[in-house]
Amino acid sequence: MYTASMKDKMSELEGEKARLAAVIADNPEPPALRLHPRLSARYRELIEDLAGALNAPEVRREATASLRALISEVRMVPDSAAPGGHQLELVGELAGIMPLGRPESKKPPLFAEAWS
Repeated sequence: MYTASMKDKMSELEGEKARLAAVIADNPEPPALRLHPRLSARYRELIEDLAGALNAPEVRREATASLRALISEVRMVPDSAAPGGHQLELVGELAGIMPLGRPESKKPPLFAEAWS
């Protein structure tokens, strides 16, 4: 069952593996992103009165556009433990900002979800 072509392919793959290991060794992971410890509290303060700001006639259109730009998707997921039997998931930049304030956060996620 073992053929010369298999041996050649195995040698080729071993060489590729060694090359990739060298690339990883030469390019270590960048240090964790450090954020101010009160960033999430400050962010929370800034959006606390979001409903009021969205309904203020002089800024309503701009505020609504800004909020829509931060949220790319809203998902309604059935969850019997959640209030009303559903859980809302926000996907997008707004959802990605929220977890950054957690002490265990090391890097911003590429895909983030937030629950309400």
